[in-house]
Amino acid sequence: MNVVEEHQPNCLVTLHVEVPVERVAQEWDEVVDDFKKNVSLQGYRKGFAPKKLVEARFAKDIRQELQRKLLDSSLQEAIKSKNLEVVSILGFENIALEKGQSLRYSAKVATAPTFELPPYMGIELDIAALTVTDEQESRALENLRRAYASYEPVEGRGLEMDDLAVLTYSTQMDGKPLEAPEIPKRLKSGKNVWVRLNANMLLPGFSEALLGMRPDETRSFEIQVSSDYSVEVLRDQKIAFEVTLEGINKEVLPELSDEIADKVLPGKNLEDLKKLLRLRLEEEAQTMFESRKRQGVIEYLLSNVQAEVPSHLVRSEAQRILQEIVEENQTRGGDESQLRAQERDIVVFAEKSAQERVLGAFLLLKIAEKEKIEVTDEEYSARILKMAQRYNITVPKLIKNLTQKDAFGALREEILLDKTLSFIVANATTREPNTNQSDATVVAA
Repeated sequence: MNVVEEHQPNCLVTLHVEVPVERVAQEWDEVVDDFKKNVSLQGYRKGFAPKKLVEARFAKDIRQELQRKLLDSSLQEAIKSKNLEVVSILGFENIALEKGQSLRYSAKVATAPTFELPPYMGIELDIAALTVTDEQESRALENLRRAYASYEPVEGRGLEMDDLAVLTYSTQMDGKPLEAPEIPKRLKSGKNVWVRLNANMLLPGFSEALLGMRPDETRSFEIQVSSDYSVEVLRDQKIAFEVTLEGINKEVLPELSDEIADKVLPGKNLEDLKKLLRLRLEEEAQTMFESRKRQGVIEYLLSNVQAEVPSHLVRSEAQRILQEIVEENQTRGGDESQLRAQERDIVVFAEKSAQERVLGAFLLLKIAEKEKIEVTDEEYSARILKMAQRYNITVPKLIKNLTQKDAFGALREEILLDKTLSFIVANATTREPNTNQSDATVVAA
């Protein structure tokens, strides 16, 4: 069999393959024999129809089956003969298959990137340990008070900063309502909207224009949008607002007491609440510290390896990241128009992140191979159970979903990547950040 390899950028390889006529003829006869055994033709018992008749009657099907078998087997042999580490078969081109002739075709494959692993044992990370301060605890208690706050109407004075205002408003530009889809909905109009009056509302100058308003008062004004505003169609434009103040409310925070503690944790007092809150803050700080270490290791590995990666994997990962951004925005109740306004920046971010994720995965897989790290059946089962609990579905239903999506291999790889990263992090150390040093170095190989 003749194989010529043609290397291209981004880990792409085109294999030009020719399967000799003798092998094609042998495989052709074997496929015809298989058809002969399994087809029924009128006037003949199953398996006893003349070979030539079967060949003539099912010529198209025979050719398709022969092509499938030869492409599959010969490509695997071609890959092995060239010592290629193929991650994806992208397709076949220029297939030429006729009886009595050799099979010729070209196959495009994506290969794993080639690189030398940097030292990864004993990475020293410039990441400070996180400690919980009394100030953080006080802020957490204040947030708790806000969660149980009540609201009372304010009478006898005008609107002030930090008030809770109830607004109904509409906007126009050049005498027409704002309708472009990339403009955030909150800028277009609002009815009986509760807002805390501060300098970051809607547009710079909006809150200041409302100061002194009293309930049932309507005020009209214009705001000049800056030239660097995130929504391009609004840059350097004047927006006309018509705002009616429906009411002013003030926030009444409950006192920190055993009573509020009992509301949060039935049967507990204020001291119990403070201890639990402190414990949770410390757990969050430790989780953040571990997350920073993992990110620090990835950044170190990526900064010490330069390699191209398969472009189709990057595209696929970029799409996944974009989907994650959209879903996160929906979960937060964010405005879809804000995403549209930042579409270019988001796409650039997704592409860069995808490039890093794909290369990072290849790095971790190579380390896993070198260190002989594997996923045990117990780890696999534990991840399945954890996923079922997170998605609130039964294990059998989750397994059925994974089977339908053919996702078991991807899940096992995900566990392997996570386990390998944990292995590297466990062998890393941390130190107080020093501005004169890089983010991470290796002090032991």
